[in-house]
Amino acid sequence: EARRGSRPVYFEEVGEFVSTMLYERARLANGVEFEGPVIIEQADSTVVVPPGAAGGVDEYLNVVISVNGH
Repeated sequence: EARRGSRPVYFEEVGEFVSTMLYERARLANGVEFEGPVIIEQADSTVVVPPGAAGGVDEYLNVVISVNGH
């Protein structure tokens, strides 16, 4: 299980704090899908998926994010 809980995060585009799921990058498996807001943490980087964006993990374990349908 890659989920590590949630915490309130301020997103300027929303203008308020939003409850945001936290994920551990090393535990994300192929086929996992998520909808923002999400924060993916690992030792050397942090990925922020804003509200309205979506993403998932591909067969090569890349995190692929779609913002505004692109």
